[in-house]
This record gives sequence, structure tokens and C-alpha cells, in this order.
Amino acid sequence: MAEQGPLVVGADPQPGSLAALREASRLAAAAGCGLIAARAVELPLDLGALEGFSVFPVNMHQLLREEGEVELDRALKSAGVSANVERRVTLGSIASELHRIAQEQKAWLLVVGMNREAGERSIGVVASQCVRQAFIPVLVVEDGHAGEFRRMVACVDFSDVSPKVVQTAARWAQRDRAALALLHVHRPGRPPVVQNPVEDGPDVCANLRVHLEHFWNQYALPGVAPEFVVVEDVRADKAVNRYIASHRVDLAVLGTRGRFSVHDRILGTTAERMLRDAPVSLLAVPPAR
Repeated sequence: MAEQGPLVVGADPQPGSLAALREASRLAAAAGCGLIAARAVELPLDLGALEGFSVFPVNMHQLLREEGEVELDRALKSAGVSANVERRVTLGSIASELHRIAQEQKAWLLVVGMNREAGERSIGVVASQCVRQAFIPVLVVEDGHAGEFRRMVACVDFSDVSPKVVQTAARWAQRDRAALALLHVHRPGRPPVVQNPVEDGPDVCANLRVHLEHFWNQYALPGVAPEFVVVEDVRADKAVNRYIASHRVDLAVLGTRGRFSVHDRILGTTAERMLRDAPVSLLAVPPAR
């Protein structure tokens, strides 16, 4: 897996972040790249008041930074990750700071934990923000995941980001020797997703499956023999999550633009709904820059 630049992972004492640290360490070792563990500490809204009215002279920024360093060390120790790790502690919005560090260091991947709130299905506020701001692939690691991924699904909608989704999924499947499925959801009543005669005919799904195979042939990698799956459903997110559950998928790969889009929270797009309901780790792939 020839990747350029380091890998950045968000670190805190949350269980999901510990799983992310372990997975980031594994990926960095496989890629032969550097690993940066970053702890971003949110600034209190009333920081100025705290500093201005404190009984003792105190630099709250320094105290927060020191607290962040303690939490980072604790997280690394709890995750069993210590060797060959560059530590970064910063103050500010967690998602924005992680992306800033990744951009400054020309990282190839950002890894964060799936820290769900109690009683919630969402992947967590920070992870969702990281995916929405993605300019490089973002891996959101499910709490409890450990080791290689065994079965992956790539969501293919034939939009501009789909080639990168397929290429990325193929590389990851090749590295982990994982089973891979390319999944397209045909939504009845929607405009055709491909302008190609292969979509014509009485069996639209069968024709789309042929198109999916042709699409794969442009990006095929040795040792990767994907399954080509086309299902029909008015709700693409429900169809994808049903496939994930029924086939014991442990990594879903999807684009952050296109018909599986993460660009607009209000619109309730397919990938946005998957961010709320995803039962497995997610690899969000932005368009080629």
C-alpha cells in the first residue's frame, strides 16, 4: 500500500478513539508511514471570564494544553500504542484542528473514533464533522473493531467520485485480503444514473450489474475479485445498511459527493442517513482534487 505522507489520528480517552488509535497504528505500519496522534481540546466559551476573574494568576490555555497532553498520553497507553508516534496537542474545534494538522502535514488519511452518545445511533458529532469537512479520506472506526477488515462494501453511484471510491476500496481490500462487494442501489422513478445502452431493456438491475462490472474493469487490482451487487430500493441508505447487516460487512466505503453525498446535512442525503445509522466502520472518500 504505497501512500505518501503521514497518517493523522484523533486521540482522546473515549473507547471509540482507542479503537481508532489501534487501527491507525496498524495502518501506519502497513503503509510504512509516520503516525501523528492529535488531541484537540475544545476551548470553553467563557474562557476569558475564567482568566479574568481567577483568584490566582493562571494561563488557562496552558492548563488546557497540559490537560490535553495528559489525556493523550493516557489514551496512547490504554490503546497500547507508544512506539513511533508523533504527539500533537492543540486548542480549538476538534474537527477543524484535526483537518488543519492533516493538511499541514500532507497526510493521506485521517482516522477518528465512532464515539456514539448514550442511546444514540449516530457516529458522533466530531466524526460527522470530520467527514463533512473531508479533503482526504476519513476512516471512522467502530468501537470494538480490531485487526484487518474482513468484508468490505463500496457504494457506487457512477458519480464523479465513484472512480476514487472503487480505487480506494480495491487497495484496502487487496491490503487486508478482504472480500469486496461493489454495491449500486437502483431507485425506481429516478433519472438514469448512467447514459449507456446497457441500462436499456426489461431487466434494469441485470443491465446495471453488467455496467458495474465494466466500471470495475477500469480499476481492477490483482488478487481482488469483487462481487457485483445491484438492488432496487427507494431508500439507498436502507438498502446499503440491510446489505451490511446480512453480509457481515465490517467496512463501508462511500463518497463524500455525488448521489451518496455527505455535503448537506439538511437535505438528509443517503450518506448523511448512513452517518446516523451506520452499524460498521466507514471510509469516506472525497473527490479527486
